[in-house]
Amino acid sequence: MKSSTKYLLIALVILAGLGLGLGLSRISATKRAVGTRAVPATQPDVDNRPLKEKAKGTGRYVTSQAPKRKRTYADLKDLTENSSVVIIGIPEANISTLSQDGRSISIDYKTKAMYAYKGAIREGDTITVSIPGGRIEFGDGSSAEVRTPWFKKMMTGNAYVLFLNPDGRPGVFVTTGDAQGLFEIPKYARKGEEAIVKTHSGLPGDHVRKYEANDARLFLRELRRVTGKRLER
Repeated sequence: MKSSTKYLLIALVILAGLGLGLGLSRISATKRAVGTRAVPATQPDVDNRPLKEKAKGTGRYVTSQAPKRKRTYADLKDLTENSSVVIIGIPEANISTLSQDGRSISIDYKTKAMYAYKGAIREGDTITVSIPGGRIEFGDGSSAEVRTPWFKKMMTGNAYVLFLNPDGRPGVFVTTGDAQGLFEIPKYARKGEEAIVKTHSGLPGDHVRKYEANDARLFLRELRRVTGKRLER
């Protein structure tokens, strides 16, 4: 793969390995012992009709979805150990998909792997990363939207560190711990420029929010350490 984006991404990883970016905010060295913790249960929706049926009445149905994850993850090491794939990826396109039972929506991102830390996915491979939520228009002109305010979506063309597991469909993956397994990083950063991490969890007190606005170079260095991935020269 000869794209300039690839080399910019790899340059960022190399900078992390060389220890540049000193003087910027460091990832907190404080380690908290956090075990498996369940997400509080939410009141189930008693209306089990498909979204298309719900949209017929007003022509536009909008609802919010609560997190469905059964546990939370403490840090990068915990996320890595519970993921089958860890990559830096760039979404190139996305489409909202209605579930087979018609009761939920996901956004499927066609994502190119730019750097692989763990798993069978290789640099240059294209996979689908599925994230809950999205909007569907039906043939009768009505629409349904599922919002997930606790899970910030990806933007095509941006770079992300993705912790992934298969969802059962060939070539399709879901993020580990929902929003916990998704971090935005800059595509590139020159020496002396700010390069920060952005978390995608909107849940107050979520463990991964400790990485918000951390130095991306140090973040990637820590990721390489916990995945055992050596710097490729």
